[in-house]
Amino acid sequence: MADAIEQKGTALSMEQSAILKAYEQKEPLTPAAIQLILETRSLHKRKVTLKTDRDAL
Repeated sequence: MADAIEQKGTALSMEQSAILKAYEQKEPLTPAAIQLILETRSLHKRKVTLKTDRDAL
């Protein structure tokens, strides 16, 4: 698993690390599964609040 991470040349996100750990506990990880998990990008969830100008209404 470490070889696949080094080949990718990127740092693991917390989400990717948790996914790898969960899959590894169920069954041995294949290089293809590791590659797929490392290629997925997590979207940062952001809370957006829109405010209107009350004087303009």
